[in-house]
Amino acid sequence: MVQHYEILEEKGSISEFAASSAATDALVRVGLNWWAARGQIERLEQDNTLVLHSVKNLPDKAQMRLCEEQIIQLIEEISAYQAYYRKADASLLINAETLSHPGKKK
Repeated sequence: MVQHYEILEEKGSISEFAASSAATDALVRVGLNWWAARGQIERLEQDNTLVLHSVKNLPDKAQMRLCEEQIIQLIEEISAYQAYYRKADASLLINAETLSHPGKKK
């Protein structure tokens, strides 16, 4: 049950929110789920646009814990990928053909 709406609204796609926060789409989704479970936002998706409203609802502590576990797992995956990326041979990460011929399709 919504106790109070504030006049705050954010719109954008999951990818836009992810790019603006240097996060992955998955992490943004789970983070938004956590805020919703906390009772502080309500999210609606309309025509590939995510609409966020600030609300004051009662928190769902079980859902918050589930989201927190997912957030920890996603952050660990991101950290592992970043650690690999820092140490990996660049030729394994980037196709040299693409670099020498940008826009060329195989």
